[in-house]
Amino acid sequence: MTGFANVIDPAIQLATPRIADDAGVALTVHHLTFVELDAQAIADWRARRAPLGTRPATYRELCSTFFVAAAKDGYREQDIDVRLKGSASVIYSGRHKELPTEMGKWRAEFSKARHNHGKPSLAEETAIGESFQRLYFHQPLPFRRPFDSMFYLKVDAERSDYDIQLSSELIERNCFASPIRDPQDDFAIYDRKYGFIYDCIAIGVLNEIFLWSHRWTSKLRRSVNVKVFGKNGPPNKTTDIGDLSSHFRSEDWIMRVPKPLED
Repeated sequence: MTGFANVIDPAIQLATPRIADDAGVALTVHHLTFVELDAQAIADWRARRAPLGTRPATYRELCSTFFVAAAKDGYREQDIDVRLKGSASVIYSGRHKELPTEMGKWRAEFSKARHNHGKPSLAEETAIGESFQRLYFHQPLPFRRPFDSMFYLKVDAERSDYDIQLSSELIERNCFASPIRDPQDDFAIYDRKYGFIYDCIAIGVLNEIFLWSHRWTSKLRRSVNVKVFGKNGPPNKTTDIGDLSSHFRSEDWIMRVPKPLED
C-alpha cells in the first residue's frame, strides 16, 4: 500500500497517467460516480488487482475457481492462455461502440439490447433522458462507452460483460477430435468471421469451464462469456472487422492462478 490518500482520493486516481478514451476525452470523478465506481476501484484496476465491477478478493476467487474448473476438464495452467477482454479491463468499449447521445440512437440501442423486441415507453425515454443529463451535465462527452454506462443510462437492461478469451493448442486438438465436428471439413470448428471455436464444440471438452461461466454470471450479476481459440489465439482480423478483432495485444489483461497472500 503506497499511501492512504493514493488509494481513496478520486482526483489522484484519475490524474496521472490520465484515463481517457481514444478521442482524448478524460474520465472524470463525475463519470466514475455515475457508474457507481470509486477511487479504490480505479486503484485496483491500475494495479491489476481487480477489473472494473469487482473487488480484489472476488477477482481472486474468480481466477482460482476458473483454474480449478480447467483442471477438472483436464487442462493445466501451462496448457492455456486466459485473458479478460472488453471494457472491464480497459474502461472503454472499442471504436465500434460510440456513446449514443440523442433519443433516436437511444431507441435503437434499447431495442438492440432486447434483441429487437421492444421500444422504450414514454416513461423509459424520460428516464433515459434524465439519466443522460445527470451523467454528462456540464461534462465533456466521451466518444466511447465507459464501463457499465449503457446500463446506468437505462438503455441496456444488463451491465457490461466479462469476456474471457481462452486459447490453447491442447483444447484445439481435442475440439478437432470432437464427434460433433465434420471430419471432412478441417475448418468446421471455427467461426468464419471472428475465428473462435464454436461453443457447441468447445463445451464438449470444457464442460466445467462453461459451468463456471454460468455460476459467475449469476454471482456477479453480469454475463461472463467464454470464447475459445486455438494455440495462436484469435487471428488478427483488423483488416476485415477493425476494432472487433480480438487478437493478442501487449496491454491485454492476462488471468493467472492467484499467488498466496502475504501475511
